[in-house]
Amino acid sequence: TAFSTWALASNGAPTAVTLVTITAGVHADHVVLRWSTGSELTNWGFHLYRALEPNSVPVRLNPSLIPSQGPGSSTGYTYTWEDRDALQPGATYTYWLEDVDFQQTVTRHAPIQVTIAAHTTMYLPFTAVDAPQTVHETP
Repeated sequence: TAFSTWALASNGAPTAVTLVTITAGVHADHVVLRWSTGSELTNWGFHLYRALEPNSVPVRLNPSLIPSQGPGSSTGYTYTWEDRDALQPGATYTYWLEDVDFQQTVTRHAPIQVTIAAHTTMYLPFTAVDAPQTVHETP
C-alpha cells in the first residue's frame, strides 16, 4: 500500500498549505515576517493580520492576496513581508497568517508575537576640552 504525503484536515480533505515555519523579527523600525511551506496543494495565497492586543480585532496588512508561488504544488516555498507601519516602541504586536484555498476556504494559523524595543535616550555629561595652544617664540 502506498502512502500519500498529503496532510489531512479534520474532515479528511487535503489542506491548502503545510506550514513549516513562521517567524517575526524586529529590524530597525519595522517587523519582518517570514514563513515557509512544505506544500501548497490547493493554495491561492495568503493574508497577514496584526493586532496590538491579542483579543482585539486584527487589521489586515496586505491590500490584496499575497499569491502562492506554486498553486497546486507539492513543493514548499518561502515568503517575506515587511510591516513598515508606524509601530509603537515598547508595544507587543500579535500577527496571524491565513491561507486561502481554491474554494476560498480560509485557514488561520496560530499567532506569533513580537515586541518593539522602546527607544532610549542617553544623555552624556558635557566635557570641555582645551584647544591646543600655539606657542610663538621671539628671538
